[in-house]
Formats: sequence, structure tokens, C-alpha cells
Amino acid sequence: MYGIAVGKTGGTDILVGLTGEFDISALEELRGALDAAAYLRGPAVVDLSGITFLDLLCARELAVRSQIHAHKIRLRSPSRPVLDSARACGLEDWLLLAPGTGDREPPVISGAL
Repeated sequence: MYGIAVGKTGGTDILVGLTGEFDISALEELRGALDAAAYLRGPAVVDLSGITFLDLLCARELAVRSQIHAHKIRLRSPSRPVLDSARACGLEDWLLLAPGTGDREPPVISGAL
């Protein structure tokens, strides 16, 4: 059983809250929610703290969407199962989670223009 709730944060960001067990049965709805959040007017925050199980396909989907929509989606507060699944699949760097905070940091671009 899983849940996907879309609302607003205290500011102008869209909040996508994920709870429960995410396996292949949740994949299409997860993909649709992440795509919809990325195409809304403001940035989206995806709260991963309520996930109790994350299979390989859903971990991959989060990683891919966080890369594709890096300018629009920020992943926040991954639960231990999210971190464990990402690590087991070799995807922890793809999720763009900041060490210590669990929040997604934008990529750092260096060099002279």
C-alpha cells in the first residue's frame, strides 16, 4: 500500500508526499506524479520520509526524474529504506541528496564564462 499526496508547502513550492511501500504496482502513478509536479508553475519538493519500502524500479524512477527535472524537483528527507535501496542499486549519487541533510542540492557549475 502506498500513497501520493500533492499539496503546497508553507511557501510557493508544490509538495509531493510519498508514503508506504513503492513497488512495481506504484510505478506508473509515481512517474505521473513526478512529471506533473515538474510541469507545474513553481518548484516541487518531494518528501521521501514516509516511504517504508522502495523497490529497484521505483528507486530508479526517482533517480532518473531527479536528473531529468533537476531544475524543478527537489528531493527531501529520504527515509532509511530509500537510502538503503538507492545504495543497494548504486543510485545514491543519482538522487542528488545532500550529505547530512537528505535535501537535494543543485549541481555546482564552475569555470569562467
